[in-house]
Amino acid sequence: MKSEEFMKRAAKLATRGMGFTKTNPLVGALLVKDGVILGKAWHERFGGHHAEVEAVYDAEKKGYSVLGAHLFVTLEPCFHYGKTPPCVDFLLEKGISKVSVLFRDKNPLVSGKSIKKLQSSGVEVDENFLELREKYADMYEIFFFSVQKKLPFTALKLAMSENLCISDGAHTQTKITGKETDKHVHFLRQKYDAILVGARTVFIDNPHLGVRYGEFFQGKRDPLRILLDPHLRIPINSQVFRDENFLVVVFPENEKIARKKFGKRVLVIEQGETRHALSLRQFDLRLLQKELYARDIGSILVEGGKRTAEEFLSQKCVQKGYFSTSPKTIIGEKTISVEEIFKNPAFHLQKERKFGVDTLFEGKYVF
Repeated sequence: MKSEEFMKRAAKLATRGMGFTKTNPLVGALLVKDGVILGKAWHERFGGHHAEVEAVYDAEKKGYSVLGAHLFVTLEPCFHYGKTPPCVDFLLEKGISKVSVLFRDKNPLVSGKSIKKLQSSGVEVDENFLELREKYADMYEIFFFSVQKKLPFTALKLAMSENLCISDGAHTQTKITGKETDKHVHFLRQKYDAILVGARTVFIDNPHLGVRYGEFFQGKRDPLRILLDPHLRIPINSQVFRDENFLVVVFPENEKIARKKFGKRVLVIEQGETRHALSLRQFDLRLLQKELYARDIGSILVEGGKRTAEEFLSQKCVQKGYFSTSPKTIIGEKTISVEEIFKNPAFHLQKERKFGVDTLFEGKYVF
């Protein structure tokens, strides 16, 4: 089997950790000797052993010696002490003779240092995977952003009718997209660490915000539900409060009442700058992102309505956009303008896909 095929297998393993690694990266690893796979693993959970270490353990449990083995790994092994010791030292101790790396780590604490240490220790390093790096470019967009900026990677999701409406204006839940799109939304939910909505979305839709269409990776999980509720108006019997996997974000003047109701599941954020006299009070979203990253939230999917979407865009706190359009035509509340979405110079369309009769436009924001 060619090196590219082994690396593809490692990449497939890496994706199984989606949604479970928080601010840690997705990593898949494969140990090979004489064309035989000795061990394989992926980074299963935040704080757990890294994929390279687990792959060695997997091989040794099967009775194999990893001395002189070839490691295929999707990300450069770690160089620093974190929740676990440096993987690069572990690999040298085990006598790995060759390491193939798909991506270099952009963490400033690593960033090529492990590769140099391996090479200086006599280990052959192969990084010749240009085509595969292009194919799997999305694998590390979340981690590379968060580890460099020390902020959660934030994506904005909106569903709209053909005439760009997001609701019928009657303050009742409006179904716009079909089941195929819904399944993809649940895939995204499990991929991200947290889902964020505003109070108005909870009033109108009473959303569940959980994953209900099966498991997409190594197991099903519900992301943390972040609720922007500055004045504590969300009804206590809303579905978002069905268990303790939520965080209510409030203004400082409501902290005392919020803590009586929700205890530690409260985050206090100051108001951001008011852009004009008639502007509604809004949170400082950059401060919110910093506080969430400090809580090991590495990615956020914003599923709020028009007002929440506009605020994230205006404060330049978005890195990704998922915009679903349906052939339906409804009379009601318009979404944010086409200029703010598709004609925004900061938005760069990456993919356009069909889900049933709906179309999903996916792109990145570069502010």
